[in-house]
Amino acid sequence: MKKTFYLSVFFSILLFAAACGNGSKNDSTAPDTDTIDEDIVETTDDETAEDAEVKDEYPIEENDNEPTETEDNDQQDIGNDDKETPDGDLEEAENENQDDDGDTLTQVVPCEGLPENAEWYGTGTIEQTWNGTDWVPEAAGHYTANDPGDDSDKCWFKCSGNLVFLYNENKCVPDLCVEDNPCAALANSNGICTFNTYYNSYTCECNHGSLWNGDDCQSLTINGLRWSAKKEKKIWEEAITYCAELEEDGLTDWRLPTISELRTLVRNCDKTAPGGSCGITDECTQHSSCWSADCSGCYDAEIKTNVFGDDPNIFFWASQKDDEIGQALTMQYYSGSIGYLTLENGQGYARCVHKISE
Repeated sequence: MKKTFYLSVFFSILLFAAACGNGSKNDSTAPDTDTIDEDIVETTDDETAEDAEVKDEYPIEENDNEPTETEDNDQQDIGNDDKETPDGDLEEAENENQDDDGDTLTQVVPCEGLPENAEWYGTGTIEQTWNGTDWVPEAAGHYTANDPGDDSDKCWFKCSGNLVFLYNENKCVPDLCVEDNPCAALANSNGICTFNTYYNSYTCECNHGSLWNGDDCQSLTINGLRWSAKKEKKIWEEAITYCAELEEDGLTDWRLPTISELRTLVRNCDKTAPGGSCGITDECTQHSSCWSADCSGCYDAEIKTNVFGDDPNIFFWASQKDDEIGQALTMQYYSGSIGYLTLENGQGYARCVHKISE
């Protein structure tokens, strides 16, 4: 019992001593009020000075912490890029036409494509300029009969001597009318010859009353009939009226020819020439009873079936019609064929005929 009492007193003394020791420690370490104020001021001044030095030494870091100014700068840079790009491209394109010294790129080259028996005007060379993609102008040759002079921007050539240029064949050939005039001794021709430089052919000028057919001067008077020198495209009834009203070379009393008269103009096709196997004549005009396959004529692109040299792909009206089918007879000289066209809208040609008085 006493032992327990003494232990309690002992622990109480220890607790009291510990409490007193803590209080003494706090009192001894706590600074007075004046010291605390002085230290705080000094510490703040030092830190402010250090911050100021840091800011002066690294001003860019301070701007990096301000996003608003950075975005404005980025937008300004983008705007400048947009303005600079076209100018830069234009300058680059202009530089493509220039060498390192800024001079325009040029070159002198020979002209090309000179046909046989031809010669260049001038030196046969041309100065070209580089446009960034090609050398211009081109060096290909072009024909002209007249001297283009020194200011030309193309390679021009001419045929040598008395040769003439064939445009559709791009070559120089002799002029048939100059070398050996084929019209000089031609019957019904006055000897005037014209050379066609597109088709390598010639035309003779015929005396009055004759018509050039591509080979010779064909007389317009055949077997007592005088044919008109011209033809007109009409529907059938208009063709009849046209011939009835025609006046040519002082002659009247013209008319649309019959189918037998049109057959007298056929050449190189025995089937439809007069007396041929085709049964269509002035006496037999019905398609159902008179027409046969022989009336289709002769299909050969090399032959000429019309004595006047008319276009082979056109139809000429005859004065007869077939009432059974409501069509009129025609002659077409591509093959020398005999056929029919509708009266109302068929498009044929009228070559009128005049009977010569005996």
